[in-house]
Amino acid sequence: MRLAYEIVKMYHGEKAAHAAQEEFTRVFSKGNMPTEIPELGISEHAIVLIDLVTRAGFAASKSEARRLIEQGGVRINEVKKTDPAEIIAIDNGMVVQSGPRKFVKIIRK
Repeated sequence: MRLAYEIVKMYHGEKAAHAAQEEFTRVFSKGNMPTEIPELGISEHAIVLIDLVTRAGFAASKSEARRLIEQGGVRINEVKKTDPAEIIAIDNGMVVQSGPRKFVKIIRK
């Protein structure tokens, strides 16, 4: 972590290095959500969970998405989802998480 701090400091300054270190600690060490989450626009009012996971880019295929969901690797607004066929009501700003490090914020189109 110190090496990363020094590299960021060298190219972006000490303030940016300190901010990056705090963000890393908050997200990866403490398990909190990152401050910047990529957004995914969805126009439907509801979607099947397996399709949502695939569309978010967390899985390359529906079979991979099904395994990810059934193994407990998907959360919506910090609630674990394990049924691939569950119908998810789309709320603006809901956060879908895959594993400990992949996040997508849903935006209604």
